[in-house]
Amino acid sequence: MTLMPLDNVINKLLKCNDTLYLPWDMDFIEKISGKIGKDILEACIKQQNELPGIIIGMGKGGEYPTELIRKELGINDKLFLTVSHSGIGEQKKVEIAQDLEGSVANKYVLLVDDVANGGRTITFVKKYLEGEGKGARGVITVTLACKQKKVFKPDFYGAETSGWIIFPWEEEIKELITESYKKGNFDTIRKIFTKEEIESAIGKDKI
Repeated sequence: MTLMPLDNVINKLLKCNDTLYLPWDMDFIEKISGKIGKDILEACIKQQNELPGIIIGMGKGGEYPTELIRKELGINDKLFLTVSHSGIGEQKKVEIAQDLEGSVANKYVLLVDDVANGGRTITFVKKYLEGEGKGARGVITVTLACKQKKVFKPDFYGAETSGWIIFPWEEEIKELITESYKKGNFDTIRKIFTKEEIESAIGKDKI
């Protein structure tokens, strides 16, 4: 269930080498998260399913949307886990880096991340939670955004994009600001990033 094609709001994004940067726009992020929450609620009512009893955020990327969606649905129980990646291409492995600090046994789980690229990571975690070791009764997958033309789609997502999104909480922001500055896109940078982010990336003397 989608809110909007992300590429259609290009005025809110900075495009650099096919990378789309989603700015820290509270209204935009909250609108997407709120719509996802409402979609989940409507689907549960329509299908006469119970609401998830626990929400799990995946790593740093899942923290903020997890809290927004949790409030929208009135879910009390919240947990987090992180994953690590090793290898490249088809040999790339996903592993649990930091496990849950609570039980999901026999619970209906909402699993949240910021974006689904190929879907390998969130699919791995879903299977992990439903496996014998954790015993979740079911897992609904949720992301703020997902890639167009990919086989995998989360159960619920807020937007689609053909580009590569870098969210404000990711470390690649400095690299993106620096690269865009070198290409002379300073006016665009100033519209999107905070003064502190720009200074941190290219120095105060460049402002």
